[in-house]
Amino acid sequence: MQEYVKSHEIGTLLRTASHFESCINSMKRAVNYLNALRKDQDGPTISKNISVLKNEKRIRKIRDSIEHTDKDILKQIISPGEPHVLMVTDEGLSLGGEKICWHEIAKWIEQLHVEAHKVAGHNAK
Repeated sequence: MQEYVKSHEIGTLLRTASHFESCINSMKRAVNYLNALRKDQDGPTISKNISVLKNEKRIRKIRDSIEHTDKDILKQIISPGEPHVLMVTDEGLSLGGEKICWHEIAKWIEQLHVEAHKVAGHNAK
């Protein structure tokens, strides 16, 4: 992102968006794993009240928008003038009417990191 701010090259912006797309995909995958682990009686204790799990639907919506953009363009679900790629703004990320702020992304990544340490340190019975 810092490279784009310096250069204003479109390729740099697209590469930045690609990295954030991967971040959102990985976040959704991690949420899926946490939910599966929460159901495992022998698994680590994972609270359903952490923000990243409470916002699972928002994460899924933006992830689905990223993954289905091509189909949405072809089916004209995305209208001319609407963003066709993940938008990286001063406030955060947006696509398909969903917006996620930078402070939310940072908080969710931190929470996933904490939960990953719980999982890594858990000894199953």
